[in-house]
Formats: sequence, C-alpha cells, structure tokens
Amino acid sequence: MELILNKEYRLVIIVLISVYYRYRFFLLLF
Repeated sequence: MELILNKEYRLVIIVLISVYYRYRFFLLLF
C-alpha cells in the first residue's frame, strides 16, 4: 500500500513539474 501511494505521489510531482515548465516556457515566449 505504501509503494502504491509513493508511486502516485511521484506521478503527481512529475505532472506538476511538467506543467510548471510548460507554463514558464509559454511566459518566456510572450
């Protein structure tokens, strides 16, 4: 159960980082 939670948490972090960098790149363009 702990492993599954850790995997989900890691996935959420990866998604958040991806969105953050994409938003930053978008801001740099304009």
